[in-house]
Amino acid sequence: MKVSAEGPYTTRVQWSVDPSTVTGVEVEVRRNPDLGFVRAAVADGHLSAVVLNLRMAKTSYEYRVSAWNALGRSEGVTAKVTMPCGGVHPENA
Repeated sequence: MKVSAEGPYTTRVQWSVDPSTVTGVEVEVRRNPDLGFVRAAVADGHLSAVVLNLRMAKTSYEYRVSAWNALGRSEGVTAKVTMPCGGVHPENA
């Protein structure tokens, strides 16, 4: 699993699963380690990434990805990312 910031407000969450054995993937997120995860996306088992928008600049997020099929759900794997600063950059002004 890999999480990367694609700008101040967008993250890409990537994973690797065997699509012949996985029905779907759930992506969860949390900002505060003292609180639980909330669902951010559900994806088909043939996909390997989602792009999530509306993240807050200069904020840390922890993502958890788990896969499921008819036999049950996998234990989730986690990764963290800190979003860069937002706003207008001098080269874009």
